[in-house]
Amino acid sequence: LHTAYRRQRQMCIRDRYDTYPYSQTIYEGSAEGRIKQQFGPGKDWHTGEKAVCADYLTNSNTEVALNARLYRCSETTLTCSGNYRNGSLRVVKTTDEDGNVSYEFKDKVERLILSRQMNGAEWLDTYYVYDNAGNLRFVLPPLAADVLTGSSGSWNEDNVALKKYAYIYKYDSKNRCIYKKLPGCGPVSYTHLTLPTI
Repeated sequence: LHTAYRRQRQMCIRDRYDTYPYSQTIYEGSAEGRIKQQFGPGKDWHTGEKAVCADYLTNSNTEVALNARLYRCSETTLTCSGNYRNGSLRVVKTTDEDGNVSYEFKDKVERLILSRQMNGAEWLDTYYVYDNAGNLRFVLPPLAADVLTGSSGSWNEDNVALKKYAYIYKYDSKNRCIYKKLPGCGPVSYTHLTLPTI
């Protein structure tokens, strides 16, 4: 018991005098000042090269991991009309300390279009669809995106995949959210400044 206590005490003293008690951020050598790597506090993170790394890319229809579907919406329908043109989206590829990879696709006005998490070779895509006014109208989590990705076309809100898995929002002429439907739930309607109606 005494030796275990002494060993634990020595580890605490050693850890208290860590030579890297700070986090560190390394920036790109560009005028944008984008983050290239981030190290957490502690010697193990700094000397073990355990950093969160970011790569800045654009979408590409020829590279599978950088391909993004083009969804549009009207008042009552969601439409998929192929893929975004090459180079029309900014992509940030993030690799965490454990080597897990994720991608964020944003358009020219910095709206998030697609969040792609990699689970080995499997993709988990979440699409965000906006109307012409820039309001978020649909969020398609991985289960909905997988069902809809297999085909191009149009779907109304009564589509089984949308009813079961998608987040659906509607807005009035003043861009106030007046309708919200969460996956597997009934819709909630808002009328101006009143309480939600279920």
